[in-house]
Amino acid sequence: MSKVLNFLHFHRRRVAVNFFTASCYGALCYSGKEWNNDLLRLGIAGSISNMIVETSFHFIDTLNIRTKASEKSITAGKMMSKIWEKEGIKGFGKGFSACFYGSCLVGFIQFYFYKNFKTMYKEYFEGKVDLAFIYSSASLSAMCLTLSV
Repeated sequence: MSKVLNFLHFHRRRVAVNFFTASCYGALCYSGKEWNNDLLRLGIAGSISNMIVETSFHFIDTLNIRTKASEKSITAGKMMSKIWEKEGIKGFGKGFSACFYGSCLVGFIQFYFYKNFKTMYKEYFEGKVDLAFIYSSASLSAMCLTLSV
């Protein structure tokens, strides 16, 4: 328990900023269900879903990246033991805040523009092409725009 308190004291600014940002994000997402704009609501839903997926798999991604970046060939189990011995639980959480903030923004952009492109393509093609083509084109366009950002 003293390690946790010492960590919180040493990183109090970082913890305060992250807590404040996460609280504002949560309040924004909660208020989003009342919005009349479908594009913004879908963007918020995409942001939440992308954030949940990315942060849930952050541990596995960290392990995968460190295993691949290792100078010698090492298994994931050995790398997990190595991280645990050297850094403890904090070693698996490195980069979590970047993952959290990035996934929130990327999810919003991708889903917002997917819905926007889908509507635009439906109006532009006026039923002349298959809906599967419209949906896949909208998805591809939104993904390319998201990756460029």
